[in-house]
Amino acid sequence: MKFDHKQIEKKWQERWYASPELKSGPTGEKKFYLHFAYPGVSGHQHVGHMRGFTYSDMICRLKRMQGHSIFFPVGTHASGNVAPTWLRKLKEGREDIINNLKIDGLNEKQIEQLKKDGEKDIMVVLKYFTENYQKTFKRFGLLADFDAIVCTQYPQYQKFIEWQFRKLKNLGMLKQIESYEAYCPKDGSVAVDPSETDLSKGGNAQQNEYTLLKFEFEKPNRYIIAATLRPETVYGQTNLWIDPNVEYALAKVDGEEWILSQEALSKLRYQKDNLEVIQKIKGGNLIGQYAKAPGVDREIIILPSKFCDPGIGSGIVTSVPSDAPIDYMGLVDLQKSKVDCEKYGLDYEKIKSIEVIPIMEVKGYGDMAAVKICRDLKIKNQDDPKLEEAKKEVYKAGFHTGTMTKHSGKYAGMSVMEAKDKIKQELISAGKADVFVDFSEPVVCRCGERVVVKKINDQWVIDYKNPEVKEKSKEHAKRMNIYPQSYKDNLPGVLDWFGYRSATRRGNWVGTPFPFDKGWTIEAISDSTLYPAFYVVSRYFNAGKLQLDDLTEEFFDYVFLGKGKPKNETWKQVKKEFEYWYPVDINLGGKEHQTVHFPVYIMNHAAILPENDWPQGIFVNYWVTEGGGEKISKSKGGVFSNAIPPADEYSVDGMRLFYAHVGSPFSDIEWAHDTVMNYKSQAERFYNAVMEMKQVKGSKKKHIDAWLESRINTIIKSTTISFNSLELRKAIDQAMFEGLKVLAWYKTRNGDNKEVAKWAAETLVKLINPVIPHTCEELWEQLGNKGFVVQQPYPVADETKIDGTAEANEQMLLGLQGDIENVQKLANLGKLANITIFIAPEWKRTVYRMAAQMKHPQNILKNAMQQEDVKAHGKQAVTYVSYLSKHAGELLDDVPSEQQEFDAIKEASDFFKQRFGAEVEVMKASGSKEAKAGNAVPLKPAILIS
Repeated sequence: MKFDHKQIEKKWQERWYASPELKSGPTGEKKFYLHFAYPGVSGHQHVGHMRGFTYSDMICRLKRMQGHSIFFPVGTHASGNVAPTWLRKLKEGREDIINNLKIDGLNEKQIEQLKKDGEKDIMVVLKYFTENYQKTFKRFGLLADFDAIVCTQYPQYQKFIEWQFRKLKNLGMLKQIESYEAYCPKDGSVAVDPSETDLSKGGNAQQNEYTLLKFEFEKPNRYIIAATLRPETVYGQTNLWIDPNVEYALAKVDGEEWILSQEALSKLRYQKDNLEVIQKIKGGNLIGQYAKAPGVDREIIILPSKFCDPGIGSGIVTSVPSDAPIDYMGLVDLQKSKVDCEKYGLDYEKIKSIEVIPIMEVKGYGDMAAVKICRDLKIKNQDDPKLEEAKKEVYKAGFHTGTMTKHSGKYAGMSVMEAKDKIKQELISAGKADVFVDFSEPVVCRCGERVVVKKINDQWVIDYKNPEVKEKSKEHAKRMNIYPQSYKDNLPGVLDWFGYRSATRRGNWVGTPFPFDKGWTIEAISDSTLYPAFYVVSRYFNAGKLQLDDLTEEFFDYVFLGKGKPKNETWKQVKKEFEYWYPVDINLGGKEHQTVHFPVYIMNHAAILPENDWPQGIFVNYWVTEGGGEKISKSKGGVFSNAIPPADEYSVDGMRLFYAHVGSPFSDIEWAHDTVMNYKSQAERFYNAVMEMKQVKGSKKKHIDAWLESRINTIIKSTTISFNSLELRKAIDQAMFEGLKVLAWYKTRNGDNKEVAKWAAETLVKLINPVIPHTCEELWEQLGNKGFVVQQPYPVADETKIDGTAEANEQMLLGLQGDIENVQKLANLGKLANITIFIAPEWKRTVYRMAAQMKHPQNILKNAMQQEDVKAHGKQAVTYVSYLSKHAGELLDDVPSEQQEFDAIKEASDFFKQRFGAEVEVMKASGSKEAKAGNAVPLKPAILIS
């Protein structure tokens, strides 16, 4: 039968979403509440997004079949600049964006209208995509509670966020501080984190706080500025490095004259109020001159360098060759080159006389760590790529194990960790240094502008340093069900790391207005921490049972905190339903949320809600990548910008199977056409294999039927264990791929019991239904059943049907088939005429059982020879016992009796006759004089073929 996946998907999706039977209410003893981190409204959903979303559906379908009432709501996250950025790209005529709208069914006129309406009101775009995302979720078969959907820009949601922030304010967790914030010159403040909600590049960037060292130059109040991340090394300064080919700036900064790179100056404008450019200065004009080094108050020479990057720090570097490998190799290179010295008018002998100053003793490296590691790694010059490795190693060792030496003045004997901040503060207090904050790597806003660090004097933050909330959160995280285990292990440390986090943004932002200070908008992470609680309210609001005026502080206090009295029956119903569904059982989100969303999600619950409402579980899904390991993004176009065409090509169930089986949910998986097409074929293969079971018409029970019942029940056990621990790949290996092998062997063995075959087929369909639901619903109906398979109880293993003997017999037959094939091939016999199969005698089974049960194999011979029936076989018995002793760890707990094995093979003789086209005789070895009969052992009969 032809498998038309698009027709089947359409058929079952229409039935699912029209069926009131699949809507879970707050009834039943067991409940399960799962939500995924709602997607940002940044364009169409792509194949990367759908990985986590389909995991969510798989888990909920499983729990539904296991008897839970399910709450699986969805929403959209509009906060930030993602939707305006999408609109800007549409206005620019981006081809991939226009093509995606055409896939939605919009014509040119409708696209133009969306553009115009969106420019007037961004809510038009938000509503469009909130509807579009629902269609995509449905196209992938998600049995979600769409009646609870909400967008973060909807006024009802903003009422909830205002309530949440009032609670944080009452707890003293909202504060206004001086802060260095990521800032887009066009859009204002942005969030820099791995989720890249506001960014197109640089989500992993860290803020580095440089110490700007002031080197007095030419006259008082004029300084050359060198940026360093290691202020404790000032005692080892030997020279300054400047790129002779760079044009630097002389600028007035806070009443002083500073020389630094133009790039640094452009960034500094966002951190200093009084800044004015005086003139530009060629780097080459500074070479050979001297400046007074802060901290040591001595004149040091300015030398040429090609490794000074004007975009990093101040573009000027102070050289500490004792502990900076690049400084050491730069100095060595110059000291070796008389030509370079003469080129810049330097006194070669004076340059050669510059000595390295030992300022810290580092474990394993002595008092000149840079010198030692450069020699150890055989670094040749300042262009050697091994310098980066050397720098990281020396900096790490120096910070953690370093002790300041006598050359460090009053800090001698102090650990580097302790001295670092003390020296920095001393330099700043003396006016010999300042502070500059910059990113560790380039950061780009979604609008395309380069993001800088801006000093904001009145930034609103949430105080996650709060010791009570932090400790509660850390202790609760230890009790949560968190997947993978590695994240559970790391989460307390992540929570411990959190301090102040910016809660608001100024500028061109979508989001909830900050209720306590006009001009600020609550930023995109801060308004997405407690939101699972609102989904319950959203369901009632969408049904018209609550109005905007109902969403008061008194309402939320009553529903979520149990304070006050209800105004009406609806309030009571909402509270009752909230109490039924909460706490959340699983919050599922991408790995980018590990240090962004999940920690503040836990801490906001711990701060605001009572302990019995704190979340119970987190599931982290990793990314889908392109070739080369790069994360899939919408900007790539094609399959990477819209999930609908791939669903049409690869089938929804094929994609779901790919997501769940190609790798662990906790590792990145690579999207590859051939791989996904293979999973589409596997889903069809499962369909065809089950449909073949429908053709079984017989009624007589044979050994193979007991084997089938046993194997399926064993599969039920292993699949359930794997699914319950959310080991999706293992579950699929059993329910689907092992199931396919079992059905294939049943067919090969001429299994012909309609009742058993139908039961086995239906059981496998139910087992794998959470993963490939469209295929399974179709099979359920084709097998003659009514209703939805997702409404069926998940299979429970019948332990009484698990028959080790039956399974051992069939494994024996499979091995016997292989043995016959091997002999046929090795002897080059061609077509066989006769096959004689000899069954091992009972005495060998007695010895086998003894060996399997004994803890010490060396005692087998002694015990076995005490048995008269064994002893009677003398030398043959000794040889067999010796063989078992060597293979004791491989033995099964039990073996069939001689008669059971005989009957099983006798019944299968027609199978062997059909398989090999030969006459088949089954004999007991004990009654045969044939020499080969003596080779028969339990579960491995001897064979004679001709």
